[in-house]
Amino acid sequence: MGFFDLFGKKKEVSGCTSCAGCAMAGRCSSASKPQISNVKVLGVGCQPMYESAVQAVKELGLNATVEYVTDMKKVHDYGVINIPGLAVDDNLVSMGRMLSIEEIKRLIL
Repeated sequence: MGFFDLFGKKKEVSGCTSCAGCAMAGRCSSASKPQISNVKVLGVGCQPMYESAVQAVKELGLNATVEYVTDMKKVHDYGVINIPGLAVDDNLVSMGRMLSIEEIKRLIL
């Protein structure tokens, strides 16, 4: 018995077919389309990023709403310290920098 046998055999991971228990929760590349319901651009003066988010959702072919949240109390409720912020399904995924369409698409997926 070797030293590394003490930890048991490494589990083999097969390709994700249903995304059950997947860390990406249905947003991995094996899923046909991510199950995103909303994307929110958080902050005042972030109109260009809102337009990029709308374009990103459109290019991905998603049926998700894109909202532009300018009420600073709501923005702070998401934990945004530096604007703009981006939330996907009410989870903050970026803050403090303007994102390109491609960057937003990567964060959505």
